Amino acid sequence: MQTVVCVLMALLASAIDLRAGVGVAAGGCIAIVADIVFAMNVFAASAKDNPRRALRAFYAGEGFKILTTVTCFLIAVNFFKEQWLMVMAGYILVLLMHWPALLFDLK
Repeated sequence: MQTVVCVLMALLASAIDLRAGVGVAAGGCIAIVADIVFAMNVFAASAKDNPRRALRAFYAGEGFKILTTVTCFLIAVNFFKEQWLMVMAGYILVLLMHWPALLFDLK
């Protein structure tokens, strides 16, 4: 769902200005990459085998997610100086997709 929103918003922004579309895509990708880093850490440990290890993996995943987000934003500052607002808009739009995703049961 996040990837779809990122692509759609980037295409919509690209219709207005290509640089804005790239900025929106970059912001969305920052959120998506950070979520992937978190998921990889969390799902590396099984709660059935060792609940404490799973909890540590959750906290470590959140820490790596924050570190990844900050690093990506620091890189984005150098590349998207004029499109900084579009980068933030893309990031926020993709980040907000956590809430509507709770409404759907994908079983």
